[in-house]
Amino acid sequence: MVEIVKAQKLAALKDIRSLLKKEKYNTISKYLLSIPGIGPYTAISLMTEVDEISRFSTFEKFNCFIGFYPSEFSSGEHIHKGNITGRKHNQLRSLLIEAAWVLVRTDPAMTLVYNQLKLDKGGKRAIVKIARKLLSRIRYVWMNQKPYVKGVIK
Repeated sequence: MVEIVKAQKLAALKDIRSLLKKEKYNTISKYLLSIPGIGPYTAISLMTEVDEISRFSTFEKFNCFIGFYPSEFSSGEHIHKGNITGRKHNQLRSLLIEAAWVLVRTDPAMTLVYNQLKLDKGGKRAIVKIARKLLSRIRYVWMNQKPYVKGVIK
């Protein structure tokens, strides 16, 4: 049974890698794969679900699509930002949270930011903030077609 599952997983990964080599995804995938935490599965999931990054004119719109945007409770002059919204792209948000854990381990700048956030907000909330930063970096890399640069704090 284990061998069957392993063979299916390898076949799926082979299909994903061949899809990444197709003309439509080839140029974008090499930039996305330069980001720590983004592997073939996450890259192809992003490219197939988002399709054209230019359809999101701002980062906020892209952020809302993925689901890292905070909920807001407003009345009159008072604005209260709550937890991240329940509306989300379930698969992509989960993949980006997992990618954020890898990013924290491999990018020294993100490690520093995570450790500072963890002191204030706790580990789980801090990783969501890192995932939001990762999403911003994904959008930048994708739109500008430049490889990811480690160690940049923004």
